[in-house]
Amino acid sequence: SKIDSLIGKLPAETDEHPAAPTGAGHGLPAGSPPAQPVGAARPPVPADAGATVRPSRLARAGVWLLAAVSVAAAVSLPFWPFAARCGAELFVYMAAVAGTGLLGLWTSVRSWKMRAPRAHVAGLLVLAWAASLTALEIMPRAGLALPTPERPAVWGCGG
Repeated sequence: SKIDSLIGKLPAETDEHPAAPTGAGHGLPAGSPPAQPVGAARPPVPADAGATVRPSRLARAGVWLLAAVSVAAAVSLPFWPFAARCGAELFVYMAAVAGTGLLGLWTSVRSWKMRAPRAHVAGLLVLAWAASLTALEIMPRAGLALPTPERPAVWGCGG
């Protein structure tokens, strides 16, 4: 029929742009698919519809490079070359810790998307390490831990 030929000319339905609304407002329960005419042919499903796309070798290498950089940054933080007791030096150190935490977060998100579980764990460990170093500096200054000579209860160095 003429209607069938017009429907056949429509582009294929995708998950992002469904052809017709489902359920609510059409006399159907919410979430139920729209009714199809009796005898209507369903669109063919591609053979690889459920398959996941494997990332390229370059993309996977990029994830591992990012993981290596974030782990190197995390390992280097305990060897910070400047005094970080108070003032500007403390804030520069805290910025480096925050940057390392962001690297760990970026690594874990990127590796999750690339399906790289070991790199994902590395990113989460870097993030946890940065959070613990942040707590180590903030807690004595916030009154939640005992101050030490290396970590006094003050932020600024002035009198």
